[in-house]
Amino acid sequence: MLLFIGIACVVTLLLLADYKSVMEGVCSIGYRNICILCILQIITIGLINIQWMKISKDIGLNMRFIDALDMNMRGTFFESITPAAKAGGEFAKVMFLRSKLGFSLGEASAVVSFQKILSMVCFLGLSFVSLICFLVIVPLSWEYRSLLLSSFLFVSLLVSVIILSLVFREKLDKFIYLIPVLKKHEFKIKDFLYNFDECIKKLIRNKNSFIFHIVIGIIIWTLFAVKTYYIVLVLGSSIKFSAAAAITYLTYMVGMLPLLPGGLGSFEGSMIILLSSVGISSSVGMVIAIVLRFVTFWFVFLLSGIYLGTKLIIQRRKEEALV
Repeated sequence: MLLFIGIACVVTLLLLADYKSVMEGVCSIGYRNICILCILQIITIGLINIQWMKISKDIGLNMRFIDALDMNMRGTFFESITPAAKAGGEFAKVMFLRSKLGFSLGEASAVVSFQKILSMVCFLGLSFVSLICFLVIVPLSWEYRSLLLSSFLFVSLLVSVIILSLVFREKLDKFIYLIPVLKKHEFKIKDFLYNFDECIKKLIRNKNSFIFHIVIGIIIWTLFAVKTYYIVLVLGSSIKFSAAAAITYLTYMVGMLPLLPGGLGSFEGSMIILLSSVGISSSVGMVIAIVLRFVTFWFVFLLSGIYLGTKLIIQRRKEEALV
């Protein structure tokens, strides 16, 4: 239902913009440029898979590239159909690591949590710089300034809660055992928390690996800005890469508010407003938002759907052959 509401928001934005100009702009991008953008997105997916493999290796667990790809495709599919907080995708990843790769619940949760923290810390740093630049340099309405600040506070709070829950984990234990329902499963919870703690300690102590993950995280987020800037150049608009990057991060920041699946509607609307603040018309802004959204959301969503669907068909045929 939420997915359809998100699509309705995008359609409404299209109707409010110059529909004919938007469609002409989208068509003017050309298949070659769309393919280049999709290749950049595939490179992004590849780097994320490498990061997952390295995190698993750092705690002494084995994950092949195909395993990381399988997990990411499942996670992407589920997070694409749930609100933008992406809890559904993270849960799917934990379940995959447990059922398919044999990770304990503590190990799987630690790997997923650590990767999420790394990604969000890198994103938060880039968003903070972008936010300061926009609030100081670019003239925006008070309403939109408030939305940007609220979005930043939401993301900051989310990251802070995750980090603090790791730092003050022992105090959290005492709170957990006060809950009667959880007290019945005290042994399982202790085992989970022990495995979780051990994995996190291994990941934090490895300084060189931590730096590697931060660098990879920044490269991954930089590729998102590169895609935006590439679309801007193809459409003949003249803004600096730094401006395109700032708009990209602030748009994703607003899109992370858990309103609609993948931030549909809020993503497109935010990008149009931010692009208009640097002199790009709403129709061109809509083209940029649609193409970027297709490459980073719909293309990946379709890719994950096709991947999982193909795997399911192959599995069914194998089962039928054994009967």
